[in-house]
Amino acid sequence: MARRLSKKTREHLAKARESCLAAVAAYNNPTAQFRSGSYIVLMIVAWTSLFHAIAYQKGHKPWVIRTGTGRGIRYKRIGTDYRHWSLTDCMKFYFGTADNGTRANLRFLIGLRDRIEHRDMPELDAEVFGECQAALINFERLLVSEFGDRFALNTSLAWTLQFSETSPAERGRALEQIRRRASDSVVSYVHQFRSELSLDIASDQQFSFKVFLVPQLANHRSQDTLAVEFVHFDPSDPVSMEDYQSAVVLLKERHVAVRNPASLLPKAVVQRVARRLPWEFKMHHHTQCWRFFEVRPPQDADDPEVTDTELCQWDEAFRAYVYTDGWVEKLVHELGDPEKFEEVTQAPPIRRISDAA
Repeated sequence: MARRLSKKTREHLAKARESCLAAVAAYNNPTAQFRSGSYIVLMIVAWTSLFHAIAYQKGHKPWVIRTGTGRGIRYKRIGTDYRHWSLTDCMKFYFGTADNGTRANLRFLIGLRDRIEHRDMPELDAEVFGECQAALINFERLLVSEFGDRFALNTSLAWTLQFSETSPAERGRALEQIRRRASDSVVSYVHQFRSELSLDIASDQQFSFKVFLVPQLANHRSQDTLAVEFVHFDPSDPVSMEDYQSAVVLLKERHVAVRNPASLLPKAVVQRVARRLPWEFKMHHHTQCWRFFEVRPPQDADDPEVTDTELCQWDEAFRAYVYTDGWVEKLVHELGDPEKFEEVTQAPPIRRISDAA
């Protein structure tokens, strides 16, 4: 028998669900000027309240502890109320040290919220749609897993109607024009955050949810067929994966194979190169390297896909550059010489502490 919910749990659970529905309503409002901003702020409230509800239900007090009192555990207050954990505190409580797509998604939204809270930036709506959608799906999944199906929100939500049938190429060019008007600091944050993720997290649907919408051919289907259906994705379920692969076959395009396919994000490149050089190699060194060897264009280039494909490629899905094993080998070979290292990185080589000792 399910454990009865405490009063505190019920209060925070109600707040979480209401905030989530308000976030979706704000995002789906066609008259709103900055849908992502309102959505992100409200979803962070929803997630924080959900974690508070989980903590109360598990017998924990999600309150901020005062330090240096010397009189046992005491908690901070705001007026007469206890100060509750922030979302960052909640993630430490729930996930511990584990990193996963859901946690990365929330870290991304927190950082974005801090940068856009007082700005009008409708240009970001299309840029961060995948992360916004993932936050909603993750919320529903955690809500149901912790409190059961009776608290699910999916019966209250529906797909929004879309106006556009613009081709991907035309849409991409339009979005690129829009993004140029956005704040450099915010757009840089989005690109930097994505580039520092591991490939597993960056491609995780719990970090950023991406779908294809394909018209159904209904002449042979029941009149009761749903207009929109999800093809379930579960790598542990052979049946669902067979259905998924069948759907993907319909969407595949022909591409010219690259002899050395790119799969490494900048963070992975830095880690691999650093392990093989006798001196420190960090992200700013890597930035100087791709500029020196001209393997890719600058961040705000009109044609980001113009790269040295043997070393670097533009991933349109994640809007990020990925690198090849050949790029790692080139850097290790070129930067092994201290004079060449300084020429390329514009910084003197600093021996690693372990090597210097």
